[in-house]
Amino acid sequence: MVQRVPAHLGETTSESVSPWIMVAGVALLILVVCAVLFVLLGGGARFGIGVSATATPTRTRTTTPALTILPITLATPTPSVGPTAATVKYKVKSGDTLSGIAAKYKVSVQAIMTANGLKDDNIRIGDDLIIPLPTPTPAPTTNSPPTGATPTPISFQSPPTSASPAVTPGVIHYSVKRGDTLSSIASTFGSTIDGIRAANQLDSDFISIGQDLIVPVGSWTPTPTIAPTINATATPTSPYSYAAPDLLSPQDAKQFRGSQDVPQLMWTSPSTLKPNEYYVVHIDYTTNGKPQSIFKEVKQGTSLRLDLSIYPGANANGTPFSWYVVIVSQPTGAKNAIATSPASVTRTFVWY
Repeated sequence: MVQRVPAHLGETTSESVSPWIMVAGVALLILVVCAVLFVLLGGGARFGIGVSATATPTRTRTTTPALTILPITLATPTPSVGPTAATVKYKVKSGDTLSGIAAKYKVSVQAIMTANGLKDDNIRIGDDLIIPLPTPTPAPTTNSPPTGATPTPISFQSPPTSASPAVTPGVIHYSVKRGDTLSSIASTFGSTIDGIRAANQLDSDFISIGQDLIVPVGSWTPTPTIAPTINATATPTSPYSYAAPDLLSPQDAKQFRGSQDVPQLMWTSPSTLKPNEYYVVHIDYTTNGKPQSIFKEVKQGTSLRLDLSIYPGANANGTPFSWYVVIVSQPTGAKNAIATSPASVTRTFVWY
């Protein structure tokens, strides 16, 4: 009988595990671990393998929209239909500008553009233009002023007494809009062209966009100033403290060329201004087919050199400008200024 010697005494048994089996087990274990990690890290989603996780719902934060304030735009008064205006034909010559032609025929630039279907103020030598002549003065109507236009009880002379006038006698201040003419403004407010001319001391029917007009309304119009006679005892009272400034330069229809030739506007003062009074220079021009208006305050001196920020750039036809000067007064602490002189005459120049 053979007695088995214990293994720890050095006997080798045939039941020992093979080293190759151990290596294979370790490799298999590593593969299993890698597969589990692959699935948990989302790599198995490409092959439809893995545990589907329920996404945590994202909390939506409700934000109150900002309050938007929309400006209220008053409707532009619709001019009433008047008589058909007479027209003439004009052939454009060298040096002509649309504003110069408008001033020559005493019509607005917009009226010429509308009559000829022009989208901007560019004209060429040899073009045939249709010039709408000023329409006859329409008979006064009894139309009430548009909503928002409150008559100001300031009169140039006392209105004649009459029973129940159609509208309250007085004047309103109206800012000229695109397409306006003295005829359409007079018809809209129940005034007359002569009345508006007299109230604003206009020498022609030419008006510019943004110009502030005094429009007499009601059953009366201001009477033009009559030259005093020997027997005259009453002197008409002007609503202004000063006469209109006189323009010195540039001369009407002057031409400037390039950014080095910058226009300098000059005028004379009718009197020494008070500390709270100054000049306002109103400049109108059109760029890229859009009318532009600029108001420049001049509190020292009687001249204004335009800055290059308004230079429209080189233009073969040139860009027409128009300008005038008015004296205003602004009391201490007041937000608005008041005109203390009529507007000067309007001049034009062309900047190439």
